[in-house]
Amino acid sequence: MLKIDLSHRLHQNLLSHFLINRNYTISDCDSTPGDQTVVILITDKIPGTNRLLSKMPQVWLLDGQQHLSLPIPTQVKGLLLSDCELPELELCLRQLLNQQTYVSPKLLHLLTEERPKPAIDTACSQLTNRQKQVFELIKAGLSVRDIAEKLFISPHTAENHRANIQRKMELSGRLSLVRYAASAKLH
Repeated sequence: MLKIDLSHRLHQNLLSHFLINRNYTISDCDSTPGDQTVVILITDKIPGTNRLLSKMPQVWLLDGQQHLSLPIPTQVKGLLLSDCELPELELCLRQLLNQQTYVSPKLLHLLTEERPKPAIDTACSQLTNRQKQVFELIKAGLSVRDIAEKLFISPHTAENHRANIQRKMELSGRLSLVRYAASAKLH
């Protein structure tokens, strides 16, 4: 189930109509989901103002460089530009429904352009060789599942490597690791 909370009513209605035609279930933002319902909030209201909705997985639709400097909360699992194509939104939703994150390649480019390249020699010296391999694959945009497949390890092991990298680099949230990896050069 999806909840859509956009600034413009027309955009919200058009997006709802498109997603309903793609067999997604759309719920009113004021309703409370059942215990077993997957709910994803799609919003351009950054940061979210509704506290109930702020606890669910979210897709943020950003206008260009709007809010790129804000910390990204852990519940934000998808980042898209507000002018993205509808197939990219669908791809993002599929990734989230498979419990993965999604960052638009165009947005990732903006994130790496805006931020100076961090000096990560200290953090990298703490990584094992396998963690460096995982970090490079995160940098290439692979999901944990894809990393596991490529390195012939279990998804659980790949997730542990990701969590350890994030801990060693003192980053919070998966998307902050993706942002950091995209702007970093590993030696």
